Amino acid sequence: MRENLQGQWLPDWLHSRWGVRSTGWILIAVGLNVQISVAQSVRAEPSQLSLLGYATPLLYENSVAKEQGVFAGAYLAYGYGWSHLWEAALDYTAIRLVDGFAYRQVDLTVAYTNFSVPNFKWRIGAHILGNNEERLVPDENTNAGIIALFGASVYQLYHWEIGFEGAVSYYPRYRQGRRPLLVYQGKATAVYQLSRPGSVSGLVLTLSPSVVKLSRPQGGNDLYFSVDAAIAAWIPGWSFTILGYGGETMFPVKNGGFLVYNVAEKRRYGYGATIRKIFSPRLAIAVTAFRENFADKNFTNDAFLTTIMVSVGVTW
Repeated sequence: MRENLQGQWLPDWLHSRWGVRSTGWILIAVGLNVQISVAQSVRAEPSQLSLLGYATPLLYENSVAKEQGVFAGAYLAYGYGWSHLWEAALDYTAIRLVDGFAYRQVDLTVAYTNFSVPNFKWRIGAHILGNNEERLVPDENTNAGIIALFGASVYQLYHWEIGFEGAVSYYPRYRQGRRPLLVYQGKATAVYQLSRPGSVSGLVLTLSPSVVKLSRPQGGNDLYFSVDAAIAAWIPGWSFTILGYGGETMFPVKNGGFLVYNVAEKRRYGYGATIRKIFSPRLAIAVTAFRENFADKNFTNDAFLTTIMVSVGVTW
């Protein structure tokens, strides 16, 4: 029952280095949100620690199952030298259902990215979740789900990147008397920067088509296709992003593995925007509004989820 919180944090926050120009860790195009990384910064410390806190209400319209909820979490990143990046996030979700049930979930994500080879990076990680869904649906729930993450890409600094991300999701208690549910996902990402190296302003375009294959049909199909896109712009002290996706999807993994949709709800499209104020190389605040259309599990209704994510990040 994890919800779509697109545009909320990872890529542009971490990659932009709070607007400081840096040839440090080349963190380009991880996840969907604004990959402004391709362009920003001059020099970073050989090692650096960054922390981000974020929260949003979950506002539902026309949902058959859900009334309202909240989502909050913390993200930690540590980069060592110019070649290694460790990331971790701990998230909490609470949703009140129409029947009065109080749904709770905790997510833990860890990842490692290596930049040792010039103009090439590879990444591995894992996402683990625990919830009380089995109290509601004993034979078809996503409690104890595990997601393996992997990916690689090539890039030319300040210009472009082409990469691939994969994820394999394993839900051991999503059975219905059969084998556990497996979800396979592949996503290609292309990033292009429309600005010169060292520019104080610029534009980055991102396009990410993806395919999701289920081990057994959910929502009438076992194969889903969708496309994510984002346009990011920055000027001194500010960055702005427009982002969205279209095409049906179910059980997808997004934001570099930090966002998992562990529910059989058919997602159709979503759109939103982010505005970020960069106060200094070590402090920034962002607000992201995102609206998404979906159908509740086992229904064909037109439901909507709106999130208004506020995030605050600091770095040392």
